[in-house]
Amino acid sequence: LEKEKGQLQSQQLKKKQDELTIYSNFAGVVQKLDKDAAQSSAQAMGGQGKSFLQIASKDSFQIQGTLTELQKSQIQKDQPFTATAKANSKKKWTGKITEVSEFPTSAEMAQAAGAGEGAQNMSQYTYKASLDGQEGLSPGYHVSLQVNLENKKMIAVPSKSIVEKDGEPFVYVEEKGKLRKQNVKKGSTDGDWTEVLEGVTVGQKVVKNPSDNVYDGMEVKEK
Repeated sequence: LEKEKGQLQSQQLKKKQDELTIYSNFAGVVQKLDKDAAQSSAQAMGGQGKSFLQIASKDSFQIQGTLTELQKSQIQKDQPFTATAKANSKKKWTGKITEVSEFPTSAEMAQAAGAGEGAQNMSQYTYKASLDGQEGLSPGYHVSLQVNLENKKMIAVPSKSIVEKDGEPFVYVEEKGKLRKQNVKKGSTDGDWTEVLEGVTVGQKVVKNPSDNVYDGMEVKEK
C-alpha cells in the first residue's frame, strides 16, 4: 500500500512538472524573464496568464515593414537595398527584398470598408527583407531602407497638372496659343511628379495646376 502511494505521488509530481514545462516553437536564447509574472501565471493555471518569458530566435534577422501603394509599384522581390539603423547610424547593411504582399493590411481593409468614397488615405502593404549580415544589429531595432531602383528614362508631369473626371485622367496641353484637353495613362509617382505612359510627348507644355475655370480650347498667352 505504501509503495502504491509512493508511486501515485511520484506520478502526480511528474504531471505537475510537465504542466510547468514550457516549450518554445523555435530554438533561441532567453532574452527576458519576469519571475513575478511567472509566479502569477503558474497560480492562474487554466486561465489567462501574463507573459513572463521572451525568447530571441537564433535564426537570421528578418526586416518587416509596410509600403504605401505608391511605393509598392516600385518595389519588387529580389531588389537590393542598403539599410541604416537609428541605434547605429554609422554602419550600413545590405540585403534584398524577399516578399511583397499583394493585399493591403487587414487594418487598411477594415478602414476602407467603413470610410466611404471620400477617403483619401492610401493603402498599406507589408514586405519582408533579408540581410547579408547582421553584426551590430539587435532584435527590435528600427531601420530605414534605401532601395536601389532601376534607372530608366520616363516622361513625367507635375502630379497637380493631372485632372480626373469620371475616372479618366487628363491634362491640358498648350498648342498654338490654345489649351487642348489630352487624355493620359498614368504610371508610377513619387507624389510631386507622375509618370505618363501615354498621351504626351517630351517638350509639350502642360498647365501645372489647372483651376475649375480652365477649359478645352481656352486661349492662353505665354508669360
